[in-house]
Amino acid sequence: MTNTENQRTVTPYRRQHCGHGIGLAVYEPPIVSPGVETALEPGMTFCFETPYYNLGWGGMMMEDTLVVTGDGAELFTRSPREPTVVPA
Repeated sequence: MTNTENQRTVTPYRRQHCGHGIGLAVYEPPIVSPGVETALEPGMTFCFETPYYNLGWGGMMMEDTLVVTGDGAELFTRSPREPTVVPA
């Protein structure tokens, strides 16, 4: 990020978590955050969120949904990894 870009962003900005569980409700425990020590088990479903905020412009959230499996995780998100830029 250039110095000019950094001056337009919300700095310092600290998120309290980077994801959360999905179950009967869209947003529920466990929260994915430093200090949370919930053991992962197969079948648990999570949403991981990466925010970007820019003063005077707005913000956006990149999200990925996955389910924990017996040997790792299965990503549900199938969209491209690069953000889509929509002209103003």
